[in-house]
Amino acid sequence: MRLTHKVLLTTLVISFVAAAGMAAVQVSWGNVTTFITSNATYVHANALADIQAEKNAGVKTWQVFGGSTARSLDGNGVGWPSTGEVIRFDTYAEATICGAMIDAVPGGATQHRPGGR
Repeated sequence: MRLTHKVLLTTLVISFVAAAGMAAVQVSWGNVTTFITSNATYVHANALADIQAEKNAGVKTWQVFGGSTARSLDGNGVGWPSTGEVIRFDTYAEATICGAMIDAVPGGATQHRPGGR
């Protein structure tokens, strides 16, 4: 039952994120927090606040990490895997959705800075 619920929720969120991109529907931090609360298996105490601070500053050093077919050493998630400041998910799809939702939240003009922390 839990797997069916997770698949349906993931499908709904993918549709929501796709619609946000096409119809200018804004994703809020509340939406991101709800998704994380419902789906994350681990949330580092500072990860979301630091991602929000970067988003507001127009900087992006965090990343979506993992693999679609096999778990990487770091698992699946968003954040800074080299420091352990991450939000982990069971699947790479959930991590990708979370990353897309964060990118869709209004904020400063994003400058990607490779290398992270």
